[in-house]
Amino acid sequence: MKNIKKIGLILCFTFIIKIMASCIFPGEAPIFSFYPDKLRIQLLNNNHTYLSESEEDSLSRNAVALSLIITEKREMAGLSMKRMEVFAPVLATSPPDPEYIIENPVTRIRVVSLFSVNEEVTAGTDVTNMFLFGDRQEFLYVTQAFALENQFAEPYPEPAIGFDMFLKPVVENDTAQFAIQVVLEDETVLSDTTGFIHLY
Repeated sequence: MKNIKKIGLILCFTFIIKIMASCIFPGEAPIFSFYPDKLRIQLLNNNHTYLSESEEDSLSRNAVALSLIITEKREMAGLSMKRMEVFAPVLATSPPDPEYIIENPVTRIRVVSLFSVNEEVTAGTDVTNMFLFGDRQEFLYVTQAFALENQFAEPYPEPAIGFDMFLKPVVENDTAQFAIQVVLEDETVLSDTTGFIHLY
């Protein structure tokens, strides 16, 4: 009986020390690698007041904007544990959210317009260079090369990377549609096409 009390006291004391240590040395966010293999295109509401994902298929002809979302097909892929711990670590606060680093980055993006943009830019034209890329927080416009270089600036809060793209010329047609190819470092090509975009 005395041995059981001693063991219980030792475990209790160890638990208290672990909690105190976690207050002084909080745990770091676990970092996982992710390998993108899925492309989704989302229209952006670019109305000069705020930028948000558009749930409609209509955009202003002078504010055509898209968001490319490149993710892993497997949900929560980074959270799969490689080993089981018999005793989970004790923390005084909630454990930090995991962070993700891209391991098969995007090397280039190609956009083809399936409708004419204006008299000079007809259907089937590569319009990649007519798009600027943007930072949603900073409201800065950058080139594709700069956007691709910044893939490694910091870890991502989820296994996904996004590129916001803004068409520079005003679209004279009433309808727009774009076919997009994203090429990864290992030469994998991810393709998708926007729906019909109605312009006003």
